[in-house]
Amino acid sequence: MEEKISIMQKYNITYDTYEMLYKIEQEEKYKLIDKLIDQIRGKILDAGIGTGLFEEYLFRNGKMINFDLIVGIDISIKMLDELIKKRDFLKEKIELVNGDIAFAPFREKIFDYTFSFTSLFLNNDYENELNELERVTKKSIVLSILKKGLKEKMLEILQHHNATMITQNDKDAVYLIKLKNHYQNQL
Repeated sequence: MEEKISIMQKYNITYDTYEMLYKIEQEEKYKLIDKLIDQIRGKILDAGIGTGLFEEYLFRNGKMINFDLIVGIDISIKMLDELIKKRDFLKEKIELVNGDIAFAPFREKIFDYTFSFTSLFLNNDYENELNELERVTKKSIVLSILKKGLKEKMLEILQHHNATMITQNDKDAVYLIKLKNHYQNQL
């Protein structure tokens, strides 16, 4: 729990410089899965939504129309406040929840797809977080993970969840978890 408090405090302190430091890096991840995004429809969870960079990317590239609803959850209230301040134009497209991914306050299988960009594996509760994402997701989960932080235990957990690395760049690996309750030939 102390680890999560530390992460929350870090983002609550750095929220106003986050985009200056990470926007370009984050957008590189979105470009890696651009074709995948085009295939996805329905209700989406953005686990670790931060300041809404992914949603801005979707909006700028005309991809928001693919989704019935986007719900974003983040442990940092300051990051969510920054999203609201900078991306007011998205307020009718997304719903925000201040909370912990490991205790996602959502019904089972409510989202068709979940995206999580560099949010999982920031602490040692990643197995619970991944289990929660599977609990609330019907079809597939897309995870981007920093390669430099990948540990053997994390790879074992990804393997246990049948995660497949679908693409990567020099810093990140992107994994897809197709959930068993979904058709084999679809995302």
